[in-house]
Amino acid sequence: MSGRTSSFWSFRAVRTLSHVDGAAVLVIRWPAQADPRYTLPSEQGANCLYSSVLELLIFSIPSVVYVRRLQNRGKSRREAWAAVGWQPGPLTGYWIAIGVLIALTPIIYLATRSIPVAILYSPHVVISESATGSGIVASSLLALAEEVLFRGLIAGRLLDRYGFMVGNGLQALIFLAPHLLLLLVSITFWPLALVQFIAGWLLGAVRYKSGSILPGWLAHAGANVLAPLLFALLVK
Repeated sequence: MSGRTSSFWSFRAVRTLSHVDGAAVLVIRWPAQADPRYTLPSEQGANCLYSSVLELLIFSIPSVVYVRRLQNRGKSRREAWAAVGWQPGPLTGYWIAIGVLIALTPIIYLATRSIPVAILYSPHVVISESATGSGIVASSLLALAEEVLFRGLIAGRLLDRYGFMVGNGLQALIFLAPHLLLLLVSITFWPLALVQFIAGWLLGAVRYKSGSILPGWLAHAGANVLAPLLFALLVK
């Protein structure tokens, strides 16, 4: 739906400086606002999609390199890819992922309630159109990129070496680190940074239980799509 219309529903996304690491802060402006400040060229959605694909490719490189190393050491192809979570995983893993998404919903909502709406109008915040097909695909690809790197490779290695409690805690901290760029926009974004750690820990638990990145990806992508809806409740 175009941001240039006065439609009752006008979906837009707020992307902070943290978008460089794939951590987009999403919000829906409701009802529609005609202020040209909130309208960007239609190419914005395509550019976001292209950057998401590029990020997925870049984040996949370490896993591919690691898989090749494992194969050179005598691991089968299946074993090597399973080591980085590139396998379907059991059905129970997907049920756990649904539970994680349900658990994250109120946490995301409560965190966003603590952010002053005025911060969302900061010059450091870029507002672009969302809820388009390309926007949903882009947010899902960003989620997959992060799952490939943080839960696939990093969590896989740490869980194998240090066990669940220590290994999962370490990967959640590593996942949090780049998302701390949120604080460069405003210190009031700290609740979202906390959400990133909690989400990282829960998604790491899904990886541990399922042995796969796919259930966690579905939960992560669902949270990315759900976030704008929760923001909408705060600004309508």
